[in-house]
Amino acid sequence: MASNRNRSDASAHDRTMELSRTASSLAARMQEERKTRHCLFVLRGLDVGKLITLDQAETIAGRDPDCQIVLTDEGISRRHARFAQTGSYYLIEDLGSTNGVFVNGVKVDRAILADGDKVLLGRFTVLKYSQQDELELDYQLRIHESASVDCLTGALNRRTLDARLASEWAFAHRHRSDLSVVMMDIDHFKKINDTYGHATGDEVLRALALHVRKTIRVEDLFGRYGGEEFVVLARGVGHSGAVQLAQRVRLGIEGLDLRYNGSHLPVTASFGVASIRHVEGDTPAQLMQRADQCLYRAKELGRNRVADEA
Repeated sequence: MASNRNRSDASAHDRTMELSRTASSLAARMQEERKTRHCLFVLRGLDVGKLITLDQAETIAGRDPDCQIVLTDEGISRRHARFAQTGSYYLIEDLGSTNGVFVNGVKVDRAILADGDKVLLGRFTVLKYSQQDELELDYQLRIHESASVDCLTGALNRRTLDARLASEWAFAHRHRSDLSVVMMDIDHFKKINDTYGHATGDEVLRALALHVRKTIRVEDLFGRYGGEEFVVLARGVGHSGAVQLAQRVRLGIEGLDLRYNGSHLPVTASFGVASIRHVEGDTPAQLMQRADQCLYRAKELGRNRVADEA
């Protein structure tokens, strides 16, 4: 009896020690996750909802593609503002922009940011500065991703794509700037699914999406329109530039090295390109419809090609 009791006591002691070690490990992890991260939320602008982490000593925001934070707003200068870390704080500095930097409604040349400050850059882009720990930051990233991104391909989902098209079109229409829709559709995708299985079809979708994201510019938007259809919203390149972009993407898809059981799996896509017209009565829906009609014509002409309005 004493022997059994001793074994039981030892077992209880072991369980207590294991729980203690687990609790200590969790406490240490929670302490690590409380490390403060500095970030910016886009509250208003073409990239609304986007979360930007400030993890460098200096971060430049502006329209120039070489900036660490690229913001598409014609009221924003090419190099508009600088975010710089000083000790445990971040400050913002106007880099001689045309329309200035405003913190909580006050124009500043240079200011230290406090948690919750709202920064206006250009005419309508508003950023919120926030200090969050790793746990909160991870939660915010997951919320943003689940609400706006297609889980299979990483492209914007249809709801977000429609919303971004509306805001991009309104911006381009108001400022008489260029905006094009590049619509693409994987050729004979049903046959790929039927012949090789849906798992292979999913791999094709992921590979195409990865290629497109690597090919387009940082300021372009890429979304899944539905099924095997995808859309790129090309900003400020003009119609001919959008056609050239479509051709680069098409050739890249044609050259993808996809395999099934060790054998090459050929994949191609057809493209339709349409651009904003700046005429009375034109709408985002009509722009998408014209791109879809061009895509249909590309398929009629033999697929694996680009058709446009020109």
